Amino acid sequence: MAPGDPGCCYLCGLPLGDNGVTAGFKGYGFCCTGCRQVFSILMEAADSPDPVKFRETELFRECRAMGIIPGPGNDPAGSAGADPRMAALVVAVACSNTFILPTHQVNALIMRPGGYRTIDYFKAGSGMTILYLVVMMAAIATFYGISG
Repeated sequence: MAPGDPGCCYLCGLPLGDNGVTAGFKGYGFCCTGCRQVFSILMEAADSPDPVKFRETELFRECRAMGIIPGPGNDPAGSAGADPRMAALVVAVACSNTFILPTHQVNALIMRPGGYRTIDYFKAGSGMTILYLVVMMAAIATFYGISG
């Protein structure tokens, strides 16, 4: 299935299923509200009423290269037989795991006034990171099921 085929998401090409989203874009079908939103952003970037033009933008190519928009040959979850939404959820949730390093703005703000060092964040955040990953994997296994 390819983007634009009947029964497929116009942006990423995933099957629409029962929860297809069509509102607001002249009947184009999207598998989720995220694809519809990315499509609207790309349409604004293309600065053209032609919906095919967004595929020619640098923003679309960058999104495809980074895996934000899955495409042919760029869907590791689908090729492994997993739900692509599960893979996107794992990436999104894991990216917010900022317990080990002071990379979050709040951690960085309290680092100097509190007299903390990076090793302090590592010591305190290691246990939280392990707990976070265990809970994340358990939740994903519960909601999406992991079969081996």
